[in-house]
Amino acid sequence: MREKILVTGATGYVGGRLIPQLLDNNYKVRVLVRNPDRLKNKAWYNKVDIYKGNVLNQKTIIGLFEGIDTAYYLIHS
Repeated sequence: MREKILVTGATGYVGGRLIPQLLDNNYKVRVLVRNPDRLKNKAWYNKVDIYKGNVLNQKTIIGLFEGIDTAYYLIHS
């Protein structure tokens, strides 16, 4: 069973570079984004589980961590 990793801040500099590395190393990846359209130009767009939500609104992240083994929190201010 492959480890599933959550990456928040997927549209940012670090997240956008971490995700391809995780996929190349055979991890399953879920990303949290406020606007999934901002990911459409990424080569890995169809290779990740996209979860639409906002960490500032608890109701939008219910279930986000289900099945997640590791999480990278790359959101700032």
